[in-house]
Amino acid sequence: MQNYQEVDDGTLVLAVRRGEMAAFEPLLDRHLQSVRTLVALRAPAAQLVDEITHETFVFAFRHLAD
Repeated sequence: MQNYQEVDDGTLVLAVRRGEMAAFEPLLDRHLQSVRTLVALRAPAAQLVDEITHETFVFAFRHLAD
């Protein structure tokens, strides 16, 4: 797959599951701001927003097969 930016999320997830790690970057780009905003609204302390957001994407990456 050449241009991941033009591919839907489901196809990107399948590509990552096949070992195409570069396919995760557009997923991150598409969803980072909305996840970060949600975390910012719910985090008990502002300094935790980036850490929790990072951990959210690490968890998502590790559990794509689920």
